[in-house]
Amino acid sequence: MSLIKTWCKKALRGCVATAAISSVLLLTACGDDSSSSGPNNNASREVVAVKNKSISGVSQKGPFVTGSVVKLYELDGESYAQTGKNFTGKITSDDGKFSISSVSLASQYALLEANGYFHNEIMGNKSQSTITLNALTDLSDRKTVNINLLTHLEYERALYLMREGKGMSSAKKQAEAEILNAFGIKGEFASSEDLDIFSKGDGNAALLAFSVLMLRDLSEADLTELLTKFATDIEKDGVWDDEENKTNIADWTQMKDYAGELATIRANIEKWNLGTVPEFEKYVRNFWYTNYGLGKCDASNKAEVKEALKNKGTFCCTVNGWVNVSKGKGWRWDVPKEAHLNPNINYGTLTDSRDGLTYKTVKIGNQVWMAENLNYADSTKTPSLLKRSWCYNNVAANCDVVGRLYTWAAAIDSVALYDAGKGIDCGFGKTCTLPAKVQGICPSGWHLPTKAEWETLFTEVGGELTAGKILKSQTGWNYDGRNGNGTDGVGFSALPAGGRGGDGGFVGDGYNTVFLSAKIYGSNACSGLYLDGKYEGAGLDNGCMDYAFSVRCLKDES
Repeated sequence: MSLIKTWCKKALRGCVATAAISSVLLLTACGDDSSSSGPNNNASREVVAVKNKSISGVSQKGPFVTGSVVKLYELDGESYAQTGKNFTGKITSDDGKFSISSVSLASQYALLEANGYFHNEIMGNKSQSTITLNALTDLSDRKTVNINLLTHLEYERALYLMREGKGMSSAKKQAEAEILNAFGIKGEFASSEDLDIFSKGDGNAALLAFSVLMLRDLSEADLTELLTKFATDIEKDGVWDDEENKTNIADWTQMKDYAGELATIRANIEKWNLGTVPEFEKYVRNFWYTNYGLGKCDASNKAEVKEALKNKGTFCCTVNGWVNVSKGKGWRWDVPKEAHLNPNINYGTLTDSRDGLTYKTVKIGNQVWMAENLNYADSTKTPSLLKRSWCYNNVAANCDVVGRLYTWAAAIDSVALYDAGKGIDCGFGKTCTLPAKVQGICPSGWHLPTKAEWETLFTEVGGELTAGKILKSQTGWNYDGRNGNGTDGVGFSALPAGGRGGDGGFVGDGYNTVFLSAKIYGSNACSGLYLDGKYEGAGLDNGCMDYAFSVRCLKDES
C-alpha cells in the first residue's frame, strides 16, 4: 500500500390548545383561624385596590411578535377567581414589549395572558402557530410584569400552594425554585416576572436555557402538550417525575452540544438585535450532564473519563465540556490524549530533559516504547527542526494531543549527523548512509526504530496482518463513517494523527498515521509504520521524505 496514494484524498406546524384557566381560578379562600396562622393566612391578607395604573413588560418564549394580544384579568382578592373585568393590550413590535394603560382593580391580584406567534430561538424564524402563556401577579408594588415560560409553569403550582395557605409571593418563589431545580438549575434569582432573556445575569440565562430545553424541535402543539403535562406533574408535590421526557430532552441537548449547535442557537437569538444574550449554554449543558450522571466538567477534572448512566456511552471531560469518546464516535481534537490511553495498562513514564515534557511508556515483549507521540519542538537547540516540524493544521493545541509532525530529515536530526552541522547532504533529494542506530530527535537513551525493530514488534503482537488492530487506540479511529478502532491490547495506543504533505496540506486525521523509521530508499523515500482505520493489519511502507509524520521512540537496550 503506498503512502502517497493514501494522502490524496420540521417545518414547525400545529395549533395550540389554550389551557383553560377558569377551572383553576375558581377557588375558595383556604385556611381559617383554626388551621392556619401567620402571614400566609388568607383570611388576614390585606386586599389593596389598584387605581389607574399602567402595566408594562415583555412577553417571551422567544419574544412574541407584532399583533400578539396581552390581556390582564382582575382576580378576586380572597378566592383568586376571575371577576369578569379585564383589560387588553397589544404587542406592536417584534420585541415582545407590551403596555396596558388605565388599569383599575378591586384587588392587587391579576392574571396576565399573552397569545400570539413568537420568535423561535432554535430555528431562528417565527413560529408556525400561536401559543398562550400566563403570569400570576401581585400589582400592589409593581408596574412591570414579564410573561414567560417560568411564569406560565409556576402558575398552577403557586395556586396549589396558595390553597394550602401560602401567600402569593412565597408560593410563586417556591414554585419557581422547584421548576428550575427540576432542570438542575440552582441559585438565588429574581422573581420570574422580572426575568428577561435579553439581559445579563444568571437568572436571565437560566430562563433562556429553560426555554431552549423545553422547545427543542417541537411544534407549538407539542410544546403546549409538554407544558401542560409538566404543570400537572409538579402541581401537588413540586417534583417533575417524567423520566422519559427528561431523557428525551437530555439526548436532544447532548446531540446539539456535540454538533456545536448551541452556538447556532445563540447566533439565531443575537441576529434579532433585541439585547444582550446571557450565558445560557452552561445551564443547558448542565442539564444533560446531570441526566447522564457525569457531573461537572472544568479544569479540575480535565481528561477525566466516565461511563454515563442509561448506557449512554463513555465520556471525556475536555475544554469543550463532556465529549462522547465511545467506540465508533470518531476523532475529535478536543479530546485529550490521556483519554485515548488503555486504562488497563500499567504505563511507565519518560521525562525529556530537554524541555521537561513527560510521556507514557510501555513495555511490549523485550522492547520499551513511547506510548505517546514525540512533541519536541526546540529548533534553537536542534536546528534540524527549523521549518521541518508542524502541528496538525498549524494549530498548536493539536500538538498536545498527537505530538508534532516531522520530516524525515528532522526526525533523524540531519544537522547533527552530517556536514559539520549543516545537514544539507541528507534528506529529501539526497542520498546518505545512516549509522546502525539513530537517536535523531529522540530523548537521550532512546532512538528512532529501525525496520527490523518494527518487525520485532509485529511478531510480538501476532504478526503484520493483525498488528494494526492491536496497536491502534480503542477510540478515535474512523474510516468513511465506520468504526476503525483497535483493541490497544498492548498499550501502544496509536492515534490517527494524519500528516502533512509536501505541498503543505494536512490530511488523514481520524483515519491514518505513519511513524517514521531510520530507513531510507534512495534519495526521496523513507520507511515508516503505516496504520489505517480501514484495515486491521499494519505495514512498513515507503513515502516521500518531504512529507511530515509522527515519531515514536524506542528505548536503547541496556
